Amino acid sequence: MKNTVLQITPFFRPGIGGIQTHVDDLCEYLRNNGWYTYVYTYQPLALRKRAARLETRKNLEVHRITWISGDWSIILGNHPFIRFSYLVPVLLMYCFWFMLFNQGKIKVIHAHGVHAGFIAVALKIIFNKRIILSTHAVYNKDISSSKRFMKDYLIPLLLRHFDKIITVSDDSTEQLVRQGAPRKKIQRYTQWVNQDVFKPYDKDKARKELNLNYEKIVLLVGRLVVGKGIKLMVEVAKKLKEVDFVFIGEGLLSQWLERQESKVSNIHYLGKTDNYDLPRYYSAADLVCIPSLSKEGSPRVVLEAISCGVPVVASSKVRFSKAIIEGGMGLLFEPSVKETIRVILHIFDNQGRHSKNHFDFSRRKYTEDNARVIVDSYLGK
Repeated sequence: MKNTVLQITPFFRPGIGGIQTHVDDLCEYLRNNGWYTYVYTYQPLALRKRAARLETRKNLEVHRITWISGDWSIILGNHPFIRFSYLVPVLLMYCFWFMLFNQGKIKVIHAHGVHAGFIAVALKIIFNKRIILSTHAVYNKDISSSKRFMKDYLIPLLLRHFDKIITVSDDSTEQLVRQGAPRKKIQRYTQWVNQDVFKPYDKDKARKELNLNYEKIVLLVGRLVVGKGIKLMVEVAKKLKEVDFVFIGEGLLSQWLERQESKVSNIHYLGKTDNYDLPRYYSAADLVCIPSLSKEGSPRVVLEAISCGVPVVASSKVRFSKAIIEGGMGLLFEPSVKETIRVILHIFDNQGRHSKNHFDFSRRKYTEDNARVIVDSYLGK
């Protein structure tokens, strides 16, 4: 059988987020290394932007399902059963129909996130395929929520069906073990970035090209939702008038941030930008800030910024590797206005003391060779 994989993910490009970018990078790696990849996903759920329903490239087919969009996927985040009903049944129906006629082609199914995991388990029961789960995050609450049936039966049963579970951090691993996942099935891996894309550019030149003619720049990249600390950073900007804050992304707070931009002179909201343009924005910044209010495994923004030679400050909710902190490439802070201001000023006051080897570090640690862990899981190694 030819090496062929079905990727199941509710979220994919042109949507914005770490999962979307990671799955895209994974598909690129696979198709360039002899794997034929099918992707079943939705059109962007939190954006109104649309892409081709069927995208075909060498060794890649992306099938995008049109579904209720807008801010629903964010709004429903606090309602797990409603969110399940929103994300799972339609995608399951399409994946089942695909497998019904293509089961002989598919060697392995890779589910991204717990909701896709439910779909993968159902397909395994029906079609007897090897299934892999990538969690991508440390969940703010145990996956099981507070329902006894979920905690004692459904979630442990779900996790035990997977042939391999891939996590981004030790915290994620321990959370899954508490939920009943067999430790021997869990494999931690390190993400990667495209080193040909994410590399340093001359700061002055980048600022001139991007029309960012400010003396001190703090950059924020990601989804504009409350949990990402967007409102916290607006309060910080109001107090740090000597620093300009540049926001890139879209989400539930987009219009709110536009209103803040009109009121606060050192806030600059640029909307969404193409992933391939981000290295210039990173290079134009003095530092990148990740002020998350909820737990995150290892945000891709950290890897991208370091690869572009820019220091990162992040809230204590973000999981940095010790190597990043010890190398002077990142600092953690408690997500409050006072602490955020303190750590930003610390970076500006000590810029000359921080490591100049960010890119070299990234070239050693965050290359696409890390994808071998995922491919080995496909092959049962």
